[in-house]
Amino acid sequence: RVNLQYRLAGVEGMTLDAKVERNSERYARPDILRLPAVTTVDIGVRYDTMFIGRNVAIRLQGMNLTNQFGLSPAASGQITPLDSRRFEFSLAFDM
Repeated sequence: RVNLQYRLAGVEGMTLDAKVERNSERYARPDILRLPAVTTVDIGVRYDTMFIGRNVAIRLQGMNLTNQFGLSPAASGQITPLDSRRFEFSLAFDM
């Protein structure tokens, strides 16, 4: 996994981030079911500012941008699919 963050020098409070994650080929059940490798890419942008005297963080994220299909094994033996491409917007502020 590689995580990167970059603060834009020309825009006070703005941060860009990216993540590339690689899950190698692995067995879900020993010598029976082998799951293929998968690589996902996420990117995001965050803007920190003040509004009415309160700290505010505005964030937009895109996850699994290449919409890779993959399966993930759990210790219980259950196999679950990776989430497909999705986007999230959030707004957080201090009370």
